[in-house]
Amino acid sequence: MEVNVKDSFTIELLKTNHTILNVIRWAINEFESVYDVELIGYTIPHPMEERAIMKIQLKREEEQTEDAILSILRRGITAVEEVFNNLEEKLSTAA
Repeated sequence: MEVNVKDSFTIELLKTNHTILNVIRWAINEFESVYDVELIGYTIPHPMEERAIMKIQLKREEEQTEDAILSILRRGITAVEEVFNNLEEKLSTAA
């Protein structure tokens, strides 16, 4: 997945789809919204394109910077990785 920051609210994600984006959105909502995030959502402009636009809005406008947004996105992706690693570990020990 490639990431391009369009402005301090908008991120363009390339080579991705609803499956990945829903999980990332869930993780950011679940683990970040209490602290920083007021709004997160995404849209896929056209179903034939592997491109999505994600918007992240922070509670405090003065903290709405490119670095802050990318940090939240990275933490969301890391949280997803941890959830799947934990699931994989539990499945392998159950077998």
